[in-house]
Amino acid sequence: MPADVCVTPFGEFALERIPPDRTGTLRAWDGADLLLLDAVSTLADVASRRVLIVGDNFGALSVALHGPNTWILSESIVAEHAIERNLRHCIKSSLSHGSKLLSSTLLSSTLLSSTLSTDDLAQALGGPVDLVVWNVGRSTDLLTYLGDLVLSVSHTATVVFAAGMDKHLPPTTGDELRKHGAVTTHPGRKKAHLFELHPSGANPTTVSQPPGPLLRSVRIDEHQLDVGAWPGVFSSEQFDLGTRLLADLAADLDNILPEAEQVVDLGCGTGVLGMLALRSLPRATVSFIDESAHAIESARHNVLTNLGSLGPTPEARSHFIRSHIFDDARLPEIDVILCNPPFHHTNAMNDAIAWQMFVQSSKVLRPGGELWVVANRHLGYHEKLTRIFDATAQMVSHPKFVVIAARR
Repeated sequence: MPADVCVTPFGEFALERIPPDRTGTLRAWDGADLLLLDAVSTLADVASRRVLIVGDNFGALSVALHGPNTWILSESIVAEHAIERNLRHCIKSSLSHGSKLLSSTLLSSTLLSSTLSTDDLAQALGGPVDLVVWNVGRSTDLLTYLGDLVLSVSHTATVVFAAGMDKHLPPTTGDELRKHGAVTTHPGRKKAHLFELHPSGANPTTVSQPPGPLLRSVRIDEHQLDVGAWPGVFSSEQFDLGTRLLADLAADLDNILPEAEQVVDLGCGTGVLGMLALRSLPRATVSFIDESAHAIESARHNVLTNLGSLGPTPEARSHFIRSHIFDDARLPEIDVILCNPPFHHTNAMNDAIAWQMFVQSSKVLRPGGELWVVANRHLGYHEKLTRIFDATAQMVSHPKFVVIAARR
């Protein structure tokens, strides 16, 4: 799909949306990106500032502000692939020769725990930043977490521009930012709003403790699991109904597919499905795969938390892989894939990611292997699955959801 041209005060850039929008109606930037770049262009000394970009989904901010003093904080590997591709296309150089791409949980090979230390971020940045450019997502928990994180590497002269689309912007955005200093709310434009923060009293040299990442903890009584989640991870506040239906089947894997040895929890989130597979199949290896670093850390934490109830040596039988579907994973042929696919990407509702999950799953399953999918009835996944799998069957029926088994 051809790239669209994004017009900014820093130049015009041809940007691709990755994965592409099959409807052709969505672009690789939004009104919040444009509002942020307009605001940054009003600063007289942008080129000399140390810049931290947060929440860039496709690269509009990273391409426009690309340079040796720019860092990009991301927890989504899909966003990272899009940013890198658009940077290489527009700037004709790799990230290693320009902006530095950081993961918001795994910043260095020495970080061993599933928490993010602000010291690690400060060390990776080499000191505080002068400008933060932040496209705020829809998660209130993630807003709080990232706000504490980026403000820990700011100083009293740092300028923070934070913007989001009106229909997705958390209503507490202004209040969260005001915890850290003086905030100006600018008039809305481009269906977005912009906040300008000037921190007060920030001293990055004294900040050593990370904000508590596991903001939510849920007890799943029917499966005797304690499940915690990092900010922004799906179904962190309650046990999602669709996942619940598939979880009942995962807990019964030893009766349905007793010979399964290689299992994948695809788009694992908190890892509930994979944990039930570990418990049900004591000889099986389970790979927890998600594009979100926060999800992978949540799943890892939860396996360790529930270690005593997941069968023999669950830690040795678990693999945690941050990957866009199977793009960044190298696995043996798989016996069964458990998947509750997303029905949106960033803030757009579509089935692009789900379709990619189905296609890639059909290629990595062993002959006779199965993909188990939970879906809203209105999405029509059954028809899509019949195009690429040899056989499909409905496993569970619910007024809102169905669970489908697709066999290769």
